[in-house]
Amino acid sequence: MPAKIQRRVPGPRGLDSFRAMRHFLQDPLDYLVKLQRYGDVVRTGMGPVTFHTIYNPLGLRRAFVDQPNNYTKRGVIDDLVPVLGDGLLSSEGAAWKKRRAELSPGMAPRALDAMLSTIDETVQQTLLGWSSGQAINASEATAHLALQIVGRTLFDVDLSSRASDVSLAVEKVSRLALRRSKALVKLPLGLPTPANIGYRRAIDLLRKHTDAIIAEASTRSPFMTMLSNATGSDTEALRNEVITFLLAGHETTATTMAWTIGHLARDIALQDRAREEARQFLAQNELTIDAYSSLELIDAIISEALRLYPPGWMLLRRAEMDDEVMGYVVSRNSFVVAPVYALHRNPECWPEPERFDPSRFIGRDQPRRDPLMYVPFGLGPRRCIGERFARLEMCVFLARLVSRFSMTPIGELPCPETLTTLRPREPVRVRIE
Repeated sequence: MPAKIQRRVPGPRGLDSFRAMRHFLQDPLDYLVKLQRYGDVVRTGMGPVTFHTIYNPLGLRRAFVDQPNNYTKRGVIDDLVPVLGDGLLSSEGAAWKKRRAELSPGMAPRALDAMLSTIDETVQQTLLGWSSGQAINASEATAHLALQIVGRTLFDVDLSSRASDVSLAVEKVSRLALRRSKALVKLPLGLPTPANIGYRRAIDLLRKHTDAIIAEASTRSPFMTMLSNATGSDTEALRNEVITFLLAGHETTATTMAWTIGHLARDIALQDRAREEARQFLAQNELTIDAYSSLELIDAIISEALRLYPPGWMLLRRAEMDDEVMGYVVSRNSFVVAPVYALHRNPECWPEPERFDPSRFIGRDQPRRDPLMYVPFGLGPRRCIGERFARLEMCVFLARLVSRFSMTPIGELPCPETLTTLRPREPVRVRIE
């Protein structure tokens, strides 16, 4: 092995290693930010498991972009496999590549243009139910809206009557999966412990809702037809994909919209500017994907919310073989970490990183940043297939919202909570006029 890759990877050692483990379990977001003081690549351990957290874009590019076959999600999202099966989010290798190629046309611009009128109609129907002076639980409202949009656009199913039940099932599965992933000793899921019983019941409830959606789904839905063709006669595979798009298709969007509302409510001047842009756009433009791309400020507001609260706040992969990252050995079966939350708060790229400032995404500053320092939808070939769908949905919602209402905050903005996405710990509440 060349001398240059025999260097000791920096990181906490001895007693500091146990302190770091405790820090991660207590406050993983603060842990990711403060760990960077050790360098561009930082080694930590948790029991027999070794992690290499990468803060430099060159290292991230090596591990997540240039050498994707060296790394796998297996060993990373195993606790979600009972929920997702071998769906697009959890599958690997040739099976994943084949399924990704089969489903990508369903998220292409032409397909999204066909969904746009349904997205807009669903957003407007939701906002018609809001009235001046009303206190809005933005966390709950955006979760219900996102589910309805996913149901109508992807499956041609009206989920309005069961949005609360499905949202609750998704949240329960997310919480129990995360709790299981943090356990140092994981008992087989088949053992009838209280935790295992609760997790299995949550999974069964989500599957029940999914089966009802599949039964009601119309063959008029191009995306559902695409899923059916991709999975053939395998009903379990179809269920896995529907669950995957239910989870990934609504939770990330809903949480980002809630955070956006929370910040906008605290900045009246920014609301006024966004309202002017939205009203001019809605009055003068034919609503297409290309037209929505002209909403510079609204798009920047969404981008800044995604910077502060990236849904995938941390990305992990397990090394399938020995590798070298920035001159350091990454041994087989160890893990590499992309600390997305910390990358988005690197003060060298993002001055005053805790401040909500959409102007970061307007003008000439963007090209100066390495693109891997902003990865709210992941990076490399496993980047989220639904990124365009999510951004379009959020853009439509925000444009319609600010054109119709002004907002003021109720209470403090909640702290983030690290579940499968970065959710507000308490509901985001605003008053609308």
